[in-house]
Amino acid sequence: MWIHRITGFIIWATTVSFAFYVIIKDNWEIDNSLHPICGLMTLSLVTLLSFGGVLSKWMLENSRWNTKKAMMIKTGHGIFGFLVLVFSHLTLLFGCLRYAENGVSEAKTLGIVGFVLFFTILALLEIWHQVFKRKETPFIDADVTITRE
Repeated sequence: MWIHRITGFIIWATTVSFAFYVIIKDNWEIDNSLHPICGLMTLSLVTLLSFGGVLSKWMLENSRWNTKKAMMIKTGHGIFGFLVLVFSHLTLLFGCLRYAENGVSEAKTLGIVGFVLFFTILALLEIWHQVFKRKETPFIDADVTITRE
């Protein structure tokens, strides 16, 4: 759990620092194209995701009799995290395409290869997860049954 917290904080801090670096570098002006707009949305979504993670952990630790709600928040945090990951890769792709429009020919290829590689790795991990899940043995029925007699 600590690894998840630390990496979540590092991801949030990196996103915030890069976003503010670019905003300050561009004199607080945002271009009207997909990459900067999606970049600001990614900043907001990562911040919301971080708060959602803190809320999820707090609910799991403190909701003694309301575990269904806590598990729903935990599941929502996981799904939202996956969607933010996909959206951030789209933002990176838009940035590479924007560089390609400005004359950097390798950027378009790099963006598309990175995007395809991301989804290929994601598909391989999902296949591995499904195979691993099928190998798990269910609970074994007990040899002794306790009855009320």
